[in-house]
Amino acid sequence: MADHPVMNNGRPVTFNGGQVLTEEMIAAALAEAEAGPDLSSARRFDVRSGRFLTPGRPAGGGGRGESPRLAFRVPADLHARAKARAKDEGLTLSLVMQNLLAEWARGALSAPDQSKPRTKPAAKPAKKTAHAKR
Repeated sequence: MADHPVMNNGRPVTFNGGQVLTEEMIAAALAEAEAGPDLSSARRFDVRSGRFLTPGRPAGGGGRGESPRLAFRVPADLHARAKARAKDEGLTLSLVMQNLLAEWARGALSAPDQSKPRTKPAAKPAKKTAHAKR
């Protein structure tokens, strides 16, 4: 099928680069506009924060806005025990910690006594050597 140029005052309409505008180009642009944009790869934009939103889990705190992320360290054995118990009970550590923090914030749990120094696990006793006989 031959391209049919769009004419204006007897001359073909051209773009700045010299390409001639055709009826077929207009028909294709019109069909694309009528079909609407392809939103399958569109990203959501939060106008208030001015940031693109990334897909994933909804923010905590009732699903409104962002929720702060807390990070803290615990001994490896405590982490393993807590993770195992949470798994046994069908929970996540995040949910367990959110619930504990909520209980503490409303006064249902007392804070640890900060006047007592934290203790490290006891060091293993040194092995006796064969030459140290008495």
